[in-house]
Amino acid sequence: MPDSNKPDSYSSADAPLDLPNYDEVADTFLSLGAVHEPAEFHGYLCAYIALGHPLSNEAVLTSFVDFLDCEPPKHEREELILLLNIISHQDLVSDDLSFGLLLPDDMYPFEQRVEALGQWCQGFLHGFAAAGRLRQTAGSPDFSKEASELVTNLVAVSQIGLEANEHHNEHDFFEVVEFVRVAVMTLFAECNKVADEKFEQEIDIPGDVTLH
Repeated sequence: MPDSNKPDSYSSADAPLDLPNYDEVADTFLSLGAVHEPAEFHGYLCAYIALGHPLSNEAVLTSFVDFLDCEPPKHEREELILLLNIISHQDLVSDDLSFGLLLPDDMYPFEQRVEALGQWCQGFLHGFAAAGRLRQTAGSPDFSKEASELVTNLVAVSQIGLEANEHHNEHDFFEVVEFVRVAVMTLFAECNKVADEKFEQEIDIPGDVTLH
């Protein structure tokens, strides 16, 4: 299991970054022989972040090769892969609710976008299981009922099907994407709120002092 830590190359004081273009990431994955799509790996990374165990740069690269069964990225390709983790961590810790899923845009066929959303959730669930074991080792409390229900719903989304045509499903698709986005932010808030409270208790910070 890869080690986890805060991403190495980002400071909250840095200017906000945007997720790389999906096509660019997909081309990089293809060139390295990856057996899974970018959406699935992005979901995997986001699970570690959401559960309070973001992967270090080294762990991201190790996971990339192991999870995708491909060649290790080098130079610009390595930087692109690391940005997926760094930017997602940046967006989840920020207060502007800017977190987003790495998915194909609306220039792609609708069916491919739906499939990618299912793959994103599959990757998230893989990462959730691995990061969950880290939480248990660290003695973190059990998930709340709400969090458990969110995970159950994400399992359902990971099995999303193509049951109707594009005209009738476009609106529903965006609603499901928004649900997944909010679910991940909710899980992040729960897991990292617990971490903050534990930290506050351990160092005995007076009640009138606010942590930033």
